[in-house]
Amino acid sequence: MRLSTRLKQLVRIGAVGALLGTSLVVGQAGPASAGDCDTYGCGGRVRNTSSSPIWVTNCWSGFSDSYYGTYPPCTTNGFTKSAANAFYSLSGNGYTPDELGRWYYDTDAFLARHGCLTTGYFSSGRSIREDRRGPGLGDRWRRVYAQETAFITGIDCTPEEGFGSTPQTGIGTAPWEDGFGTAPSGGGTDSGSGTGTTIPSPETIPAAFQANTGFLYTRSGAGAMFDTRYGMMNGTSPATSGGQTAFQANTGFLYTRNTNGVTLDTGYGMMNGTSPAISGGQIAFQANTTMLYTRNMNNGATQNLQLGMMRGTSPSIAGATSRWRIAFQANTGFLYTRDSSGAVVNTGYGMMAGTSPSITALPSGGYAIAFQANTGMLWTIDGNGRATDTRYGMMNGTSPAISATDTGFTTAFQANTGFLWVRTSGGVAKDTGLGMMRGTSPAIRGYRIVFQANTGFLWVRDGESATDTRYGMMAGTNPAV
Repeated sequence: MRLSTRLKQLVRIGAVGALLGTSLVVGQAGPASAGDCDTYGCGGRVRNTSSSPIWVTNCWSGFSDSYYGTYPPCTTNGFTKSAANAFYSLSGNGYTPDELGRWYYDTDAFLARHGCLTTGYFSSGRSIREDRRGPGLGDRWRRVYAQETAFITGIDCTPEEGFGSTPQTGIGTAPWEDGFGTAPSGGGTDSGSGTGTTIPSPETIPAAFQANTGFLYTRSGAGAMFDTRYGMMNGTSPATSGGQTAFQANTGFLYTRNTNGVTLDTGYGMMNGTSPAISGGQIAFQANTTMLYTRNMNNGATQNLQLGMMRGTSPSIAGATSRWRIAFQANTGFLYTRDSSGAVVNTGYGMMAGTSPSITALPSGGYAIAFQANTGMLWTIDGNGRATDTRYGMMNGTSPAISATDTGFTTAFQANTGFLWVRTSGGVAKDTGLGMMRGTSPAIRGYRIVFQANTGFLWVRDGESATDTRYGMMAGTNPAV
């Protein structure tokens, strides 16, 4: 069943059309830019001899040799290599005039990113050592003057340690104390608050969500609802895999619920506003120390991975207890992965603040990842490690979901139009025409998608059909499959 015409009218944001990337900054008058320099070697240059990408800009405002902030005021054209007054990413071992072309023949500055140590030197003899890893140190742009080359020799963005070592205890005792009301169903269509790696078949895929009562609910693949009577922390979402569920209780602790309905308080405190992830019995979560932790749900083995996460974000995990990979936003703002073998990889891709990645194990081997880049665009990384900017803009503060399919993988996301979109690994994208609640994210497993509609209700989409379950969800939370 699809949304009614009346409902579509209530939820549609703006005119239907192509997705647009979000505008980044409002510029200032009078920037210097490469638009007046169209000869190879006519202006400033950046040669990146490190293995990590670095942002550069082709404009500059004022007379200072540095700018503190993520985007220089002159970059009114945003993230592009095809215009003046813009910025773009220079790859590892890249050289601006060769890699980025004529609009960057005169490169005016490079970015020393928050959380990283950037080193090198200028052709004029000045040294470059920008250590932005300390608390309170944000992004800093360093100016490159005309006919000067900045040589970037090193970019170290290893996540810093979090605060403390052992997760602190939560608050309160039992997770069922703070539920609100009785049942999540009811309410009209516009009630909003809801007063009322084998590819599985949709009817076998269970779901979990935080109802608008504050309680954890589960839904069988066939549609049977169950109120667990366990209260969840406000603003958090559960995770589920194969009938096992993990969630942050309203005590602040990580709780688990097995396939037989047995619920366990793990005794590990979670960071406020974050949600766990689970796959094949292996759990990943951000502890209240900001550190990334993992836990084997089957035997209780819990490990501090000693990797600091960005506050307010949640990890994603794929695989099983014997072999897994976690994707997460590190406290540097970059997308990182960590394997069960212990391997840690900084992908070098910056993520949008407050968003989380999604990872899936592919039937053919390897993993695929989807994330919202710090440009506001949906990016994917395939099983061979190839990254793709899909050029589809996402809603601010939301995260995509990804799942393996018979032919590759499919990504589900809330576009910057407010609608649920899907995109295959083959590049085919579709607007489903279903409006989502602002600030929420969908979940996908195989060919089943679950999401909070802009009515506040849980919806389920299988293929081309969608069903309103008539169960209201807690504002600001996401369902799981």
